[in-house]
Amino acid sequence: MESSEDYAKRSERVKALLSSYYGDGPATGAGASAQAGVAAQHATAGRGPAAAYAGGLAAIDTPTFNADQHTNDILRIFSLEKLMVEHRNMAREIKNIDSDMQQLVYENYNKFIAATDTIRTMKSSIDAMESEMTRLQQTASVVAEKSLSVSNKLQQRRESMEQLYKVQRLLRKLQTVFELPRKMRAALEEDALDTAVGLYAEAQPLLHKYGGRGTFKVIALESDFVAQEISQLLKKRLTERKDDAEQCVLLLRKLGEPDDTLQDKYLSGRVARIRRVLSEAALVADAMAAAAAGAGAAGGQQQQPVQVPPPPKTQISAPESWGWSGSTPPQLRAFVRALDEKFINGVQETVVNVIRFFLPEGAEDSPEAAASRRKPLVALSRELFAEYFAIVRRVVSDAAKAGVLRGSLLREARAETAAAAAAGGGGGGGGVAGVAAALSVSSPALQQLGSDWGAEAIAQALSTVSTDVGLLAPHLPELQLRERAMEVVQAAVQQHVTLSFAALKQRVIDAAVAVRTALAAESG
Repeated sequence: MESSEDYAKRSERVKALLSSYYGDGPATGAGASAQAGVAAQHATAGRGPAAAYAGGLAAIDTPTFNADQHTNDILRIFSLEKLMVEHRNMAREIKNIDSDMQQLVYENYNKFIAATDTIRTMKSSIDAMESEMTRLQQTASVVAEKSLSVSNKLQQRRESMEQLYKVQRLLRKLQTVFELPRKMRAALEEDALDTAVGLYAEAQPLLHKYGGRGTFKVIALESDFVAQEISQLLKKRLTERKDDAEQCVLLLRKLGEPDDTLQDKYLSGRVARIRRVLSEAALVADAMAAAAAGAGAAGGQQQQPVQVPPPPKTQISAPESWGWSGSTPPQLRAFVRALDEKFINGVQETVVNVIRFFLPEGAEDSPEAAASRRKPLVALSRELFAEYFAIVRRVVSDAAKAGVLRGSLLREARAETAAAAAAGGGGGGGGVAGVAAALSVSSPALQQLGSDWGAEAIAQALSTVSTDVGLLAPHLPELQLRERAMEVVQAAVQQHVTLSFAALKQRVIDAAVAVRTALAAESG
């Protein structure tokens, strides 16, 4: 007889097979074809349970599954032949499943054995680790006790050690302070001003704190004396040198010089140099005026330039830099170029450095404060440009007068007219006819009229001035430099035109007077 356990196992297998055929999961193999056949058969017969078989009966692994009811339904629906076919298919499927299970066990046997060995090894390792951890914990406890004991013993000496270390650092600083005057003097003699200023700035906190006591007072006085020498040297370099102006400003700031004082000192030195340029320009302008006057006195036929020796070296250090050639003063265009190269470049460098050193763009100042800080720069620049434009007006005016006098040949015309009138009055055959010949187109004076009035040289000089002054206009908008340059140009053009028409008018007047004089002489 079949035991209850065998029956239960067989029932479970049957339930599993039935579940694979009619349950919720997908049917495969023969079970799928059986399920489809049952569904088709009952759908053809029009019997009620067909829909249940088509969609699957209640799943075997659900709580609502009833094995007896399920078996009765199959026996009632399927025919004997169909039941036998299903039986054989089910037996074959069970055998295939058993084979698959056996194959699966065989394939994973070695893995099961390896896993078992690994678990056994891990268990032994964990057991050994527990003992090691226990011993480590005991060792750590001993170390903590020893560390606490040492810390307690050293606690009393720690404060004294820290105090001694502070004293040691203070003594080192004091030693450095005691050697400060000597080191600063040595750095000053070696021209290492940045080193000397760095030593002085580093010792300032200690000197401020103890500078009024005993030996410190003497050290502070000696250090301040050396610092004053360094400050004077830096201020001198700030106004004389171009390449290390920024370094001088930074070092003077470290020495405690305020920015306002530094700006005034820098501006005063730079302005003094620029005023020397303007003084030399005024002397050159005097020489140019003297040369123009000499040429006018010699008459238009003067071919060689008038010789005017340059001033001594004490007044103009390098006359050739102004365009002086031997004893010949420079021409207008060469003079203006030299003036702008010296003056405009000097002012531009000064303005740019002042803005970079003392008036940075990122400064958080109100518009009123920024304008107030720019006042010294603007005021000095206004004075310098007033002198500059005055010199330009002067040389252009002198050049216009000389050019018109040379171009109109007024002296030559007067001389020819006077000679003709004298010849007529002396009976040499002339009179009115001689004066008319002197005023005719064929006369030498009128043939040379208009050859050179100085307009081209004046135009070139004024163009140079306008261009160079325009370079500084963005840096000094308060001065309206472009507008002032245009005023100079307009005044020069008006003057030249006025002088030209005045010279022509004078020639007409002189001719009329000469004719009247000749007529009076003939009638008398």
